Amino acid sequence: MAASAAEIRAAVLAVADPERAASSAWFFKTGPGEYGEGDVFAGVPVPVLRRLARGFRGVSPSTVTELLADETHEIRLLALILMVREFADRAQNSADRAHNPADRAQHLADRAQNSADRAQWVQCYRDAIA
Repeated sequence: MAASAAEIRAAVLAVADPERAASSAWFFKTGPGEYGEGDVFAGVPVPVLRRLARGFRGVSPSTVTELLADETHEIRLLALILMVREFADRAQNSADRAHNPADRAQHLADRAQNSADRAQWVQCYRDAIA
């Protein structure tokens, strides 16, 4: 059985580092009137998120969508990592689907459509992984 959004969120928060979170909040300018205003960090490095993602293969699209709407930066990033892995797995398993950046970007755009309030954030990460 695939993990729920609550289980995935708990796994991310279990490896959180408050000191790193404070540093990330400063770096990404999360104060009032700054670029990342209101963004919340858990302080989990990307390599740790990638390791966590390996354990959550097969997560449902609705769970990923729920994770994309989370207030915590690293949880949203983990959702995007899961989406990219899902797409790569499907592309690898399907001979008729080309694995190119345009398809990948379209897939991510389709999945993020329900998270309009996170559109700018998703665009940043979509550009970064395309």
